[in-house]
Amino acid sequence: SGSSHWFRGGESQPMAPMDSPENSPRRRHADYSSSPRRSRRPWGDAGVCTIDPHGHKEKLPRPTSSLAAVYDCNEGDNVVGSPRRSPSSDIHAAERNAGRRFLWPTTEAVVLRQTTVPVPIPLAAVCTPFADTADSTSLLISDTGSEEPLRCSRCRSYVNAFWRRVHRDSSKMSCNMCGHYVELPQKFISDMERAGQSSDMESHPELSHGSVDFTASEQLDVDRPAGPREPVACFAVETSASAVSSGFATSVLDALERVLGDADCLPLRRQVCLVTFDEAVTFHARTRSGRFGAVSVTDVDEPFLPVGPELLLADLEDEAEREALLALLRGLRGSLAAAAAPGPAAGAGPRACGGSALRACIEAVARSGGGDVVAFHASPPGSGLGLRGAGLRAEVSSPQPPAFYQETLELCRQGGVAVSTVTAPPPDCRLDLGTMQWLPWRTGGEVLHLPAFDRSCGSRLTDTLRHWAEQMQGSAYGCVMKLRCSKGLTCKQLIAPWRAAPSSPDQSAFEVPRLCPDASVSFLLEPEAESDDEDTFQSRRDPRRQLYMQAAILYTNAHGERLLRVHTASVAVVTTVRALYQSVSLAPLIVFMLKQAVAMCLEQKPGSKHLPSDVLLEFCLQVLTIFRRHCHSAEVEGPGMVISRRLCLLPLYVLAARKLLYYITRKQDSASSADEHLRRLLRMPVHSITAALYPRVYALPAAADEESALPEPCLTLQEQLTSGTSPAYLITNGFGAWFYEVEGNGSPEEVAPVDLRDNAEVLCERLRESLQPSPVWMPLRDLPRLARATARACDALPWQEEVLLSTLFVEDEGVAEMGYAEWLQFVHAQVMKVAY
Repeated sequence: SGSSHWFRGGESQPMAPMDSPENSPRRRHADYSSSPRRSRRPWGDAGVCTIDPHGHKEKLPRPTSSLAAVYDCNEGDNVVGSPRRSPSSDIHAAERNAGRRFLWPTTEAVVLRQTTVPVPIPLAAVCTPFADTADSTSLLISDTGSEEPLRCSRCRSYVNAFWRRVHRDSSKMSCNMCGHYVELPQKFISDMERAGQSSDMESHPELSHGSVDFTASEQLDVDRPAGPREPVACFAVETSASAVSSGFATSVLDALERVLGDADCLPLRRQVCLVTFDEAVTFHARTRSGRFGAVSVTDVDEPFLPVGPELLLADLEDEAEREALLALLRGLRGSLAAAAAPGPAAGAGPRACGGSALRACIEAVARSGGGDVVAFHASPPGSGLGLRGAGLRAEVSSPQPPAFYQETLELCRQGGVAVSTVTAPPPDCRLDLGTMQWLPWRTGGEVLHLPAFDRSCGSRLTDTLRHWAEQMQGSAYGCVMKLRCSKGLTCKQLIAPWRAAPSSPDQSAFEVPRLCPDASVSFLLEPEAESDDEDTFQSRRDPRRQLYMQAAILYTNAHGERLLRVHTASVAVVTTVRALYQSVSLAPLIVFMLKQAVAMCLEQKPGSKHLPSDVLLEFCLQVLTIFRRHCHSAEVEGPGMVISRRLCLLPLYVLAARKLLYYITRKQDSASSADEHLRRLLRMPVHSITAALYPRVYALPAAADEESALPEPCLTLQEQLTSGTSPAYLITNGFGAWFYEVEGNGSPEEVAPVDLRDNAEVLCERLRESLQPSPVWMPLRDLPRLARATARACDALPWQEEVLLSTLFVEDEGVAEMGYAEWLQFVHAQVMKVAY
């Protein structure tokens, strides 16, 4: 009592990791009490813990591992003690399921029988298909040559590690998705007989691994106009009077030169081209001398390519062509700097034809085989195509964009072209971000908004472009994705920045021009309830019964290879809600619930009374109430909150999610800025969202060299910084990093402020590497002063800084939410009120 330690057999135990084998729902013989009533678990059950909200706050459960350790599991976690496995499972069972980075269900089990107890935990799958980048060699490749990969003729799922040979007929295999007997090709049978086993690692890795790549045959790409080619990149830079006077145009050219000219560590290894536009579109094509010449298109109402796309491209891996491109960038920057007037009014002169330039660049990239178009805008389109809906407004565009953008989106899908946008208006110019960012979100591109741009933003622009170049190199293009479920599961909803394919009524398939390594989508699945007839009862009691989900993605990598990536995962079938609770994976569960809340925010009408943050609270209370009623021993006593070990961090994550949504929707300067942050959350992977929900604090100085491990994080409390023993701290949430130097509280050893800042820079770079793939570049800034560090009331923080601090220090009392301890007391009181 007075403590939130875990209890097991009456003895206090240290807290175990969220998904460790110790938290497994499988009960050992010693965990049973001597009572004949074994349908109730005793107080010594390893799957149950208690939290005392009135105890010491240092003892409350919180994430203690590093930011990127969310996917880690102890050896044997998927073999011993998991509902996904049976006692007869082989030792390679973990490899038969896709890694958590790729495909992670919210639960490892599902209840199919009809029950009077409601099941509040949704079954969903969070899929990040290219978490290891599309050109990575971490996945094995099954080379099928010109033949289509083996798949079931009934359900159309692909062969995977859960297929089994039919004992009565060795020429057939049983499909795990539908149970159909699939006739094997003679070559497939010969390969397995040659290997002497059913799992041939060299010829058929799909029979032993849950994630694998297949070579894609032409039969899978009947609708593609041409064969796969290496993706290219096109940079379209606005050079209007507004862009030149603000310094944006020259800053972009300087950033491109820095990124593309880094020969020692070239982030982008492909062919690129440069297009500039003001009142006309200017293409820079290679001449016979190897240099570049300008070719302008003045008819912006009907833009076209004046030369072949092969003359526009320069290979960055070719030293001569790269130097010619760098010379072009330097020449343009010098001419624009010389032509810049001392102080013209922003927006003076002819309007830029941004829409026409965008359409021409997309055509050039599509004819080259697909790739990226990165457009840099300092003003809204003032001539040519795309005028309607891109005026000087700051509101989010309507759900139905102008026909120009709808037509352009269809061209991007057909050509495999992703559009990324950088918007940097001068201080007195406002852009309609909702319209100008509409295309990037639906083509898998990136967005960056730099309001009130000045030349001091150049370093951030350079770092962001370098991050984007690395993302491009690891991205997949021309992607077509389909999620298939075995009998007993049905796909109900897709949560992503883009819509499902019109031909997929269950929202299990979509087509997108690009999927970057950090792109993640979520699918809501619904188990099909079974009847209570005798046959169903016998199959339900089978401990080896499993259901399956398989994600198949057809794509082109950075080398121009057309491949098919397949991820397969299984979930067990259990008969009680208690076993379901003990199979929950909290990280994908809270990520899915947050994405559902984000989708509600984007679709919410003004004045709606049903707030997404309240939906998160209702979900938390319902989950805890059902557990209190049906899933713990009646002999439990004491003032603490009884909860499943796997859900011990649920109240904390729900509190953090509510604070994060408040920060995004209330702090932002405009509705368009909030829309940008919400859509970015929709496609973020699990580790990035969990890092944003619970930031980490590191004491400085810290060992940050590559040979040493990352330091252990401190408590995420403002008190840790204001009264800690370290001279400085580093706080990070994946979106950014903040440096804080304690005033008047030095360390035993004198450390120069410059050394502390340098140490923070090195540690921040290590954290960036550990968080890859990351959706954004993580800059290092100074943390606003903390209100608790001063005693004067007049030193209160500005409201916007208080909102930021409430998302960084989620355990402290925030602007609109209570602290962690008070939150637990409130949740516990609500659960006890409803449960009894």
